[in-house]
Amino acid sequence: MYSTIILLLASILCGYAQEEPLLGGLTPQDPEDPMFMFKAWKVTKHINDNLTINSGPYVIVPVKVTKAESQVVSGIRYVFEVIFGQSNCLRHVSSSLTKSIT
Repeated sequence: MYSTIILLLASILCGYAQEEPLLGGLTPQDPEDPMFMFKAWKVTKHINDNLTINSGPYVIVPVKVTKAESQVVSGIRYVFEVIFGQSNCLRHVSSSLTKSIT
């Protein structure tokens, strides 16, 4: 009798545990959230400054965030997939404009 009750409680608790997100695991987020496009623009500067990533003459810009996830570690870590496109702006021209603005 007692083992049946314990087994029933264990199966109920396991059912609840499966519905909760895994602690430390990746949690899906809304890729349409403007925060992710803002973060994609921040990464874009690194892409355009690094010749091994972008060796072409044109500036790369983010077009759309297609997937976004977050993970709670010692802070919040974001993982997202972004579609990048090539603009008509030359890299050396846009970098000199950026330097004059800052």
